[in-house]
Formats: sequence, C-alpha cells, structure tokens
Amino acid sequence: MSLYHLFIRDPLRDLFTPPAGQLPALDFLRSCAVLMVICCHSAGAYVSTQGTSNLYEALPFVRGGWLGVDLFFVLSGYLIGKQLWRELQKTGTIRFTRFVLRRGLRIWPLYFAMIGVCLLLRISQGREIGHWWSDAFCVSNYVGGAYVPGGWSLSTEEQFYLLAPLFILLLGTYWSKLLTRYRWPLLACLAALPILRWLTYAGPAGLRCLVLQLV
Repeated sequence: MSLYHLFIRDPLRDLFTPPAGQLPALDFLRSCAVLMVICCHSAGAYVSTQGTSNLYEALPFVRGGWLGVDLFFVLSGYLIGKQLWRELQKTGTIRFTRFVLRRGLRIWPLYFAMIGVCLLLRISQGREIGHWWSDAFCVSNYVGGAYVPGGWSLSTEEQFYLLAPLFILLLGTYWSKLLTRYRWPLLACLAALPILRWLTYAGPAGLRCLVLQLV
C-alpha cells in the first residue's frame, strides 16, 4: 500500500464515509462527551475571568463536565480495542507500526505545533523553559510542569495506543493458557484495580488512612 493510499486517500474516505458497523448510539455518547467538556471549560473560563460563579456553572452537566473525559477514555478503549481484536482474529497478528502511525498522524501535527507555540511564548516572556519534554514524550500525566493545558489526557491516550496492541496480541495468543493456569491471580489483579485507582486519587494521605484502618 502506497503512502498516498495510507495517509491521504483512506483517511479522507473515512472522514466522509461512515465505516461499516458504526454504531449511532456510540456517536451520540461521543457528542455528549464533547458537549460536557466544552461546557465545563467554558464555565471555568467565566469564573476565572469574572471572579464570580453563576447559575450556569451549577447545572449538573456543567458541574460534572469532567466526566466527558472519562467517557472519551471508555469509548476509545472499546472502539480501538475492538478494532485491534478484529485484526488479530482476521490476520493472526497486529500491524503495530501501521496502527501507531495512523493514530498518531491524527494528533501529532497539531499537538507538536501547540508545544512549539507554548515554548515560544515562554521564551518571549523570559520565563524558564521547564519540563517541555513531558509534553514532547507524552508523559505529562506523570510529570508536572507541562506546557499544553489538558495535555495529560492526550498523554494517557498515546500511552494506550502503545500498550493496547501489545496487550491484545499477548492476550489473544496466550488467552487459553492464561485463563487455565492463572485464573485466580488474574481475577485478583482485576479486583485490585479499583483499589489502586483510589490510592492514586487519594495520594499519600489516603494510603496512610487505609493502612491505619487495616491495622
């Protein structure tokens, strides 16, 4: 397949022609997630500039607009995971390089242009450059001082794009063996995920509280 077909013709065709098997209900959920994020940010921008709250900010879909990002993560996990699983079942493998390039070229041009603009603004204002590499290498969800506002969510997605194909390939190849030999350890890991998520959210104080309760 030529570069023209891979990066120009096929993306343009997908842009104007819905793929086979597309679910309108999921498109509706994606639209809701977009609106929730926009409403949440617009309310925050109003408060930061005017210094006062309003009734719009108190609306449930505005106050809970941050859930739109979580909804994006869930939809991406389902749709991309389903796409990779189908490729594995059909061909017996996953074309990792092709997948990463196709996903990355939807984001990288504008994203790295945004990093460049933020970097130039910092330099022009005489400010320290700081942790520019946390944005450039998509680890701003772990390293503070990032340039791009909200870049942590994009970093999370990029890490998912790297790990999901490898995980699904491993799972599809050794699923029966893993389920037979390591069923209970796998279930224990699955049950531990909510606890790890809570500890990550609560931080050191939450960990100390949990230890004291167990003791």
